[in-house]
Amino acid sequence: YVNTFELGAKTEWLDRRLRINATLFYQEYEDKQEETLVQQSDGNVGTVVTNAASVELPGIELELIAALTENLRLRASYGYLDGEYDKYIGKDSLGNPVDLSGRDLRRAPKNTFGASATYNRNVGAGEIVADVSYRWRDEYEVISDGDPLGHVDAFGMWSASIDYIHDERYQLTLYGRNLNDERVTSVTKIGT
Repeated sequence: YVNTFELGAKTEWLDRRLRINATLFYQEYEDKQEETLVQQSDGNVGTVVTNAASVELPGIELELIAALTENLRLRASYGYLDGEYDKYIGKDSLGNPVDLSGRDLRRAPKNTFGASATYNRNVGAGEIVADVSYRWRDEYEVISDGDPLGHVDAFGMWSASIDYIHDERYQLTLYGRNLNDERVTSVTKIGT
């Protein structure tokens, strides 16, 4: 089960052209499930699902949206998450128990950040919408036992798109993701 506490605030300023949202939260999972790859006697690899006794997730989310002009809008967001296993007995590659209590939650970066700018303009019977965005994630682990192979370095990616929307029925989109050609590598191993 999940216990959740959340406290949020939403404010608007400058004649509703600036919006700031903030959320403080705390979640506690009991019996959160984690998967482990285990070598089987026949040489195949199987997945074993175990329950981490509990996981604590305190964090904060902040969002700022600003309409600089009638056609230009900026957005920025920040998230902080301090997730860790309170009690977790995992499995090694042979299926033996391993105490992983106190380790950071897998696939849960402590800090995340995003920003975007969107510009729209009417052109003839349609509208052009241009968007550029940046998304950044802090380092995190994909293997719960702290093996260096499971470490993913912090990374950021740029994306952009241009849309032409005609008569609200037709849309032509040109977009690019990961324009800075950021390479992110992640591994999985047998065991924890």
